[in-house]
Formats: sequence, C-alpha cells, structure tokens
Amino acid sequence: MDNLNNIPHIENTFPKLLLKHAKDRASHPAFRQKRLGIWQTLSWQQTKDTTESLSLGLSNLGLKRADKIAVIGQNTTMMYLSMLATQSLGGVIVPIFPDASAEEFQSLLAHAEIKAVICQDQEQIDKIEIVKKNIKSLEFLIYEQPRGMRSYNQNYIHSIDELIQAGGSVKGNGKSYFENEIMSGDGDDLSTIIYTPGAGTKLHAEIKKHVYDKGLGSGDLDRIGEVLYIRGMLNHLFVVEAIRNAQKHFNVKVPNGDQMQWGYENMNVNAADWERIGLPGFPPISVSCNDHEGNHPVLFQQWDAGSKSWKVVSDWIPVMKDLVRPLQEADAAKFAKENNITPKSCS
Repeated sequence: MDNLNNIPHIENTFPKLLLKHAKDRASHPAFRQKRLGIWQTLSWQQTKDTTESLSLGLSNLGLKRADKIAVIGQNTTMMYLSMLATQSLGGVIVPIFPDASAEEFQSLLAHAEIKAVICQDQEQIDKIEIVKKNIKSLEFLIYEQPRGMRSYNQNYIHSIDELIQAGGSVKGNGKSYFENEIMSGDGDDLSTIIYTPGAGTKLHAEIKKHVYDKGLGSGDLDRIGEVLYIRGMLNHLFVVEAIRNAQKHFNVKVPNGDQMQWGYENMNVNAADWERIGLPGFPPISVSCNDHEGNHPVLFQQWDAGSKSWKVVSDWIPVMKDLVRPLQEADAAKFAKENNITPKSCS
C-alpha cells in the first residue's frame, strides 16, 4: 500500500487501529503522562509518527516478524509505544513486571526465547546484565530513561531515543514499509505472551514447557500463578523430595509406607536443593519426627495497583515457635486424651 487511504474496515490488530485513529482523529489526544507535575499529551498523529520511527529503528537492529521482545517497566507512554512498535513489525511482546529478580528475569526471558529487551531504566538493565550470558536468544538491550546509563558502552545496548532518531532518518524515503508490515498482520497472529505474576520461576517455566506446551495440562495455563495452584505445587514438591530421600537412603525404587515416613521425617531442603528444583531464594526447610512443620519463615507481599503486580515488602520472618509450639502441643495432648489416642514417640 502507498498511503493510509486503503485501510480496511476491519482493524483486527492494535497497529491497524493506530493507523485508523491517526487518519480519523489525528490531532486528538492518544496518551497523557504527567512529567514534573505537568501533563504531557501525545496526539494520535504524534503516536503514529513516533511508533513508526521506533519500529524502523528496531527493524534496523534486525528485529523481524515473530521475534519475541520483552517490555519491562512501569506504565509510561514510551513503554506502550514500544509495544505498538514491536507489534507493528509482527513481533511478539512479552510484558514482565519490573520488580522481578535477576533469576526470575532469566527464567522468563530464556523460556520465551527473547531476542531483545526494552527496559524503562538502569535498574532492569543491570539485572539482565547479570544473567545475559545464560539467555542464548538475547541479542539487544534497549532503555528508555538515560539516567545512570552514560558509562554503558556495550554495542548491544541502545537507547530508545537513538532508535527513534535512526528510524526517523529512513522514514521519509518514499517507501511504506511500516504500513505494509502492519497490514501484513492478522488478528489471529500471536501478539503477546503474558506470564502470570507468581509464575515467573524456573519451575513454572519447566511445567509450562513439559506439560502445558505439550497439551498435557489438565487446567488453564493462566492459573499456574494462582495461590491454590502454587499451594498444590509445593505439596507435590515435598512428596517428590520425600520419595527421593527414601529412595536414596533405603536404596529402593518404590519406597513402602514406613520408608516414605522416614523420607518425610528426615527431609532437609537447602539453598542448593531449591536451586535444583527451580525455586531459588526459598528459605531452608527441615522436617523431623518432632517437627512436621519444617520451621519455615514467612514473608509479606503487597499489591501494587500502579504496576499491577505483587511486591515483596518484608524479609523472611521467623515463626514464633516459642509461643505457638506449646499451644499446639497442649491442644494435641488434649485431643489425644479425649479420643483415646496414644501419641507417637520419636525416641
């Protein structure tokens, strides 16, 4: 196509809607964002122009249709324009909550086979730099805010402003690559991959890869980050660890009931085990005959409405065993007496 007059009546992708709005209501507001206390407005025409320049800049880097591009940041205008620019090329956006750890970034980026990451600021760039060598598909890092980035001279790190300028320099050559790529897209194309907050661990990625991606999941993939799913996952995790424990100690393939009890009551899951399992950062768990709880600490998370993600707001807090344990033992002894139960001895 040579101009926007040939836009079809069916705008079945976000970039096609962008072209339509730029044509029908060019001067109307598309985005508003407050900077230094002042609302900055971007019209539909300005949105289309900036998206086109950024899209061409991304194309110059070698990004093409079906490439996966992660977008990590808060809800800023430029983050949304980055998504539009990616989808305009036929790329697939993978939004990731910015407060994830470097290990979580590695798990998600590697699983999605990300080619480029568009970050809001230095903090996310630094996290990805820690794990970049472990993500074979990753070629480029791109940032929006220049603060703290002056000394970063790696040839694979680019600023969004740099890409917009490069794309703008080739935009006015009479060709309509941007519009042609948009019109080549279809509403049935893959446009976005969304990982559920709480499902960003290596273990979740392995479950998705070996179970859901192979059509073996019994429920909706979207639910693997929910509390009840994670609770069930952890329960089964401890079952598997108890089996491993019993198999190793008794040198058997299928442990019997007594051997499984031993496996449970001699379970010690340390930092190396959590790394092997795919849940790095979890505290050590130690289970014994006298203590089936594992003495595990707790932490608190708080919902951030702005970023639409859970944020950890505490360190790991030890449980108050000196206060709670005597109450549990007294209640258990009372229940045993009332029901004529002989408590088990661990001696």
